Amino acid sequence: MHRATDFDSRQTRTFDGFTLVELLVVIGIIGMLVALLLPAVMSAQEQARQTQCAKQMKDLAGAHLNHAIKKGRFAGWVSGSDARPWTVQIMPYLDMQQRYREWASNSTAEQLDLLICPSNPAETGTEAKLGYAVNAGQEDSDGAEPTSGSSTDGRWTAVFHDRSSTGAPAVGLEDIRDGKRQTMLLSESANLTNWDTPGEKQQGLIAELGGSNTLNDVTGSDSSAEGRPNSFHQEGFNVAYCDGSVEFFFVDQEDLDSMAQLYGNMMTPAGAANGIDATD
Repeated sequence: MHRATDFDSRQTRTFDGFTLVELLVVIGIIGMLVALLLPAVMSAQEQARQTQCAKQMKDLAGAHLNHAIKKGRFAGWVSGSDARPWTVQIMPYLDMQQRYREWASNSTAEQLDLLICPSNPAETGTEAKLGYAVNAGQEDSDGAEPTSGSSTDGRWTAVFHDRSSTGAPAVGLEDIRDGKRQTMLLSESANLTNWDTPGEKQQGLIAELGGSNTLNDVTGSDSSAEGRPNSFHQEGFNVAYCDGSVEFFFVDQEDLDSMAQLYGNMMTPAGAANGIDATD
């Protein structure tokens, strides 16, 4: 009799388990934990992408500085009779000599991870997307020689000019009179086309293009969207300076006019706001 009772007890325990209410409680707790942890995980992933983006910009800035030291001037946003964009001009300083020769011979292009921010969404229909732009200042109408204190083609308006035309302004490290740490070299720009497409808005940033409210706005789809600073980061975009340093430029959406003025001041290498001509 004792053995039968013991067997029945074991058999009863065999069918013990969670009730429906208990399962729902456990599932609810797991859901709450996931909801609490997911934003933190996503934030950490975005921070990692933002850091990688800054590292890529630092590598690009270093290549530009090496070009400026060796050539005595910065690359143009486009240069030469074959219209080489700046992305091609600095390839030899990024250990991409073979790719540089391949482009020079047949102008082929493919996606380069170094030229696109990891936070940017995957693109379709393009193999050479560009995510960074050089400081092209005021729009360069003809690449003509600057006139004292007033020409929009003057060296004081930008670091990078159209170097494919005769007599185009050349900017070297000695022309950065506002301070290399205060003068912008590169910025993120999420609305650019391919890195092998020549064109000022396609390769560079244009001062005040589209107005002050375009800072970090990636929603524009017209031509004014090109040539403006923006990114897919939440609060701003990475900027590289003429000393090779990189920092995150926070955009205060409540004070865009001040932000745009500050950004515009960062684009001028030699006191353009005061009418100072870098050729003097």
